[in-house]
Amino acid sequence: MMFAEADVAFEDIRVEMKEWPNIKPQMPFGQLPVLYVENIPIPQSGSIIRYLGREFGLNGRSSLETAQVDMVERRIVCAMSKIPIFEKDKAKKIKKTKEVMLSDVFPVYEKLEEMQKGNEDGFIVGDEFTYADLLVYNTMFFCKILFPDYVEEKFPKLVKLADKVSRRPRIAKWIENRPKCPF
Repeated sequence: MMFAEADVAFEDIRVEMKEWPNIKPQMPFGQLPVLYVENIPIPQSGSIIRYLGREFGLNGRSSLETAQVDMVERRIVCAMSKIPIFEKDKAKKIKKTKEVMLSDVFPVYEKLEEMQKGNEDGFIVGDEFTYADLLVYNTMFFCKILFPDYVEEKFPKLVKLADKVSRRPRIAKWIENRPKCPF
């Protein structure tokens, strides 16, 4: 989405689960995602997000805003990282995901909702779009699948922000055409 927002061409290579055992040893830490820039691998989603944020001017207008954007990113990612995306038993996966949402993700959303007080028409940090807004959109989209009414009721400011992000022209186009993914 960051590439789409910045209007920068990129190659999006998806790996099928059956291909993963052959590809895993070639990855810097044996994990995905990996972004290649001039044939140099940048592994780890946080590193990739922060790198692209700097490159595309989506990390805030000042050092203070950049720190705030990083804080939002770390809190969301740390909470969401507890979701058992690789659990094979569907019932266990749904149950554990709901538990993580209630115990880890939604408390972070409560804090972010508070941050939006007085800034209901703005962005999560500052007065310009940042990658923190994209993270809010992405995670709200996921959470609304499992808890649609709860999310709408408890986090109206974040829902409004996520809707605002989804209507940005380049993001809307990317959402419409995005690759199907099991995650």
